[in-house]
Amino acid sequence: MKDEQLNRRLAQLSKDGSLNIQRLTGAETERAIGLALKGSSNPLYTFHIPTGNGSVDAIAYTSILNAQARPATRAEALGHAISTYGEQIFDQNPFLLVFDYSTNKFMAVSAAKLFTAFAEEAKSREIPSSDSANFSLTPNFSKQTINMYGSV
Repeated sequence: MKDEQLNRRLAQLSKDGSLNIQRLTGAETERAIGLALKGSSNPLYTFHIPTGNGSVDAIAYTSILNAQARPATRAEALGHAISTYGEQIFDQNPFLLVFDYSTNKFMAVSAAKLFTAFAEEAKSREIPSSDSANFSLTPNFSKQTINMYGSV
């Protein structure tokens, strides 16, 4: 139901032809970008955005929530992709797309911006790889901010 609401909203945004947005399964994602991304309970989308000099492709990792009742969520699929593929994942212009289905609002932030603090910490010390790492985030739509916390 919530996935369908997100899908309908994205279809509305792309109906004028200025964006090409496609929902992808894990297998389709691997074929499209050549990376085997760990499954997520939330869908992935590719965005094809025309520009004055061609186009830009980006991949959206989604988080679907009711920000009124449960504002905190997790970003495991994006965090796992970054930990598995490192800098290679950034060739795909990944971003987190948070959709609040209770108000029909979006918030988007690039993965590079979202994970900057973790990257800076990793530069200062070695952080061992962990299969149990998790990233939690709390979007605030009224302030247009996202607070993010990680456990590695």
